[in-house]
Amino acid sequence: MNINTIDNNQNKKISFAVIALVALALALYLPQEFIKAAVTRDTSTTGSFIGTSNFSWTHAVSGTDRLLVVGISYYNFNGSRVVSSVSFGGTALTKLDSFQQSNVTTELWYLTAPAVGSSSISVSIAGGTSFGIAGATSWTGVHQTTPLGTPVSLGGNSRTPAVTVTSAQEEIVQDILVWDRDVLSVPSATIGVNQSQLWLGTNGYVGGASSQETGSGSVTMSWNLSGVTDWALIAVSIKPALAAADTVPPDQISLFGVTNFRGRE
Repeated sequence: MNINTIDNNQNKKISFAVIALVALALALYLPQEFIKAAVTRDTSTTGSFIGTSNFSWTHAVSGTDRLLVVGISYYNFNGSRVVSSVSFGGTALTKLDSFQQSNVTTELWYLTAPAVGSSSISVSIAGGTSFGIAGATSWTGVHQTTPLGTPVSLGGNSRTPAVTVTSAQEEIVQDILVWDRDVLSVPSATIGVNQSQLWLGTNGYVGGASSQETGSGSVTMSWNLSGVTDWALIAVSIKPALAAADTVPPDQISLFGVTNFRGRE
């Protein structure tokens, strides 16, 4: 046999062995979370309440890997009012965060895997009647075990509400704003750069709104009010679900024909 032929065959075997080792390393150590689904807005709705402690509105949910986020922006009468419960179709939501600034409060509640279909969102307020704006946004493609990051909330007296949230490129940041309309002298609010409005409304002396922005390492959610007044703002990053490939049994996952024996983390 020709020596050159032997050398070529050996080189091919070595090259194949190197490729196989690289593929094995990737299959064993490449995090299965590397590929993630896209967080996508499903539907946004709003509800308004005046002089009541119980109110509701209808919201429709669809899609897979679902998350429902509800924000309540209301007048708290020097802290004597607080949201006691929120439910969707009879299923209770969990309170994530709230912030009171003088006479106004904003709260964020959520429900993972809400039922598909149209149902009522019901809100109860303890301490007496109140008035304000509430809104709901349902999302798809959301991680069902850890849907949300760490919320950031802040309040102040100015015309430029803003908070900064830690996020990531695959995530979406949502905020919930309340502002005191100060006897109607501060009637409106506009969203900051790179944000998309989800809902906005005014009711009596209170305004409420929500927006979204594509995630990155750090995201600042901001608003511009039409005058100086009290405000409170909550923001949180929504985390994506793992891609469908992650649901394949670990002994069936392969890369370049090399099976992933690592299994799930």
